[in-house]
Amino acid sequence: WRDLRAVVTRQAPLDAKAPVEVEALTLLVVEDDPDAAASLTELLTEAGHNVVGPFHSAAAAEAAAALHSIDAALLDINLSGEMTGVELARVLTDRWAVRVIFISGDVAAAAKNADMAEALVLKPYNGAQILEAVARLA
Repeated sequence: WRDLRAVVTRQAPLDAKAPVEVEALTLLVVEDDPDAAASLTELLTEAGHNVVGPFHSAAAAEAAAALHSIDAALLDINLSGEMTGVELARVLTDRWAVRVIFISGDVAAAAKNADMAEALVLKPYNGAQILEAVARLA
């Protein structure tokens, strides 16, 4: 199935623009839904990016950010644990100047904290939306 999916996703409609080559980034993934985290990690890895994570809590992600050089973080806003994705975004940007993409279904929280992120991808999202947001960072 992986090979079939790779072939299908490489086939673009005839009127589509040519894909833009994107520099590989090191991306921190923080998502508390295990299935979404696994899919997101697979998508980013297959696109050529280096993934740190996925992490389900902000505390674990913060510890990992201290150990790795992170280009950007894809953060869910509502996480398990005491710290939210918004609070984690503040730590990542203040301490390490990490760029943030919020991936969330919480539109109100995302809108309230829009100044903290370079992009917002609303759930439910598709792979193309994620890759487009990441491409804007490169």
